[in-house]
Amino acid sequence: SEIPVRVAAMLAQVRLPGSEDRPVQQLSHGQQQWLAIAMSLASDPELLLLDEPTAGLSQDESEQTATIINEVNASGVTVIVIEHDMAFIRSLKARTSVLHDGRLFAQGSFDEIAANEDVRRIYLGTA
Repeated sequence: SEIPVRVAAMLAQVRLPGSEDRPVQQLSHGQQQWLAIAMSLASDPELLLLDEPTAGLSQDESEQTATIINEVNASGVTVIVIEHDMAFIRSLKARTSVLHDGRLFAQGSFDEIAANEDVRRIYLGTA
C-alpha cells in the first residue's frame, strides 16, 4: 500500500506528477532522463552518480534537470555529475572537480575552475 504513494512522490520530485500509468515511450527524452533519476533514487541511495544527464536535452530541460539535481542534493543525497556542458555545470553552483589523464587536476567553485589558466587552456579554450 506504500508503493503507489512513494511512486507518486518520487515522480513529483522529478517533475513527472501523474505519469504513473504513462508508457515510457510516450515520455520526452528529458522526461525519460528524469524518470531514470527517480528510479535511481528508489533505493534511497547516499550517493547518486549521473553521467551526462543533460545529453540531448533542450536548454529548458537542462535547467529543470539542474533544479532536480540541486533538490536531490539538498535532501541529503551526495550527487556526482560527470558532464561536458559547462553552462549546466555552472548552473549547479556546486564544487567542481576537473580530471585530466585520470587524475584530479583542479577543484573549487565553477568560477575558480573557469579562472584557472591551465584548465582554460586544456578544456575551455582561451577565446
